Amino acid sequence: YHLDKGGYGKKIKNLGSDLKDSQAFLVLLGQIDASCVKEGASAIADPKERAAAVIDAARAIGAKSFIKPADIVSGNKRLILALVAQIFNTNSGLEIKKEEVEAAFEAAGLGDEDDESSANREVRTYKQWASSFDLSSTSIGGDSTTLTDMRENIRDGVALLQLIECMQPGLVDKKKCTLKRSKLNKFKGV
Repeated sequence: YHLDKGGYGKKIKNLGSDLKDSQAFLVLLGQIDASCVKEGASAIADPKERAAAVIDAARAIGAKSFIKPADIVSGNKRLILALVAQIFNTNSGLEIKKEEVEAAFEAAGLGDEDDESSANREVRTYKQWASSFDLSSTSIGGDSTTLTDMRENIRDGVALLQLIECMQPGLVDKKKCTLKRSKLNKFKGV
């Protein structure tokens, strides 16, 4: 996106050989923050000096750079990837419109919420996480548990034991538990 917007004509297919001349880095950093790139940096003939200008520009936008100019010039893919990641983690240069963000939250059902619905969101998230386990595959409780109402489903503790058994089989000592829901006293849990 940034390279197209900056008029860089080539497509980057390889993080090593395609970036070792530092031209793409200079265009990228210039699109993110034009004030961080020294004037005439792309005209520098020496590849190591141009790579040093890239590192200086990355530091100017706040990216912690541990890479050396020789690493860029040699095309060290891993270190170049780390530099790209640092640049985008520090400042992506992408403009996000507030209306687009609000529309995305509304579409996901996460619009403006107060504290009460925030708690509901946490319950919904926990329920989705718990439902991702196949609780019917456990040998605990006799019947399968479908989490519909969190307060009711975890009140007797069988669903919690089933989750624990799904996460780490053999952890629950079944001899010490009353696991049949039909045998549970309404005032006594597992």
